[in-house]
Amino acid sequence: DKNGEAGTLYNLALVFEKKGEYENSLAYHQKSLAIEKELNHSIGICYSYVGLGQLFIQMKKFNQASYYLNLGETYAKKIGSGKILIDIYKSKQDLFSNQSKYKDAVFYANLYNELKDSLFNCLLYTSD
Repeated sequence: DKNGEAGTLYNLALVFEKKGEYENSLAYHQKSLAIEKELNHSIGICYSYVGLGQLFIQMKKFNQASYYLNLGETYAKKIGSGKILIDIYKSKQDLFSNQSKYKDAVFYANLYNELKDSLFNCLLYTSD
C-alpha cells in the first residue's frame, strides 16, 4: 500500500543519511514526501519536512533546513502534534548551533525542554 511505501522510502532516506550519502537520502525523502502529499497524510508530511530539515542541516544547507523545519512546525501546530514539535525544536537548536547563532539555539533548547517536560508530565499523570 502507498502508506507503507512512504514509510519505507522515509526509512531508506534515514539509512542513506546515516551513511553520508546525502543526495540519495534527499531523493528518498522527496519521494516519500510526494506520496504523503498524495495521501494527504498530515503526520507523514510533517515528518517528511522534519527529515528534510535535518538532512539539510547535515549538508550545511541552512536556508533549506530552516525552510523545511518551518513548514514542519506550521503543520505540527496545525495538527496539534507536540511530539513532532519536540523534534522540530531540537532540530532548530541544532540548526542555530551549527550557524553559531547561540542566542537562537538557546531559545529553541528552552522550548524543546519545556515541551518535552510538559508532555512527559501529561503522560505521567494520565497513566494512572
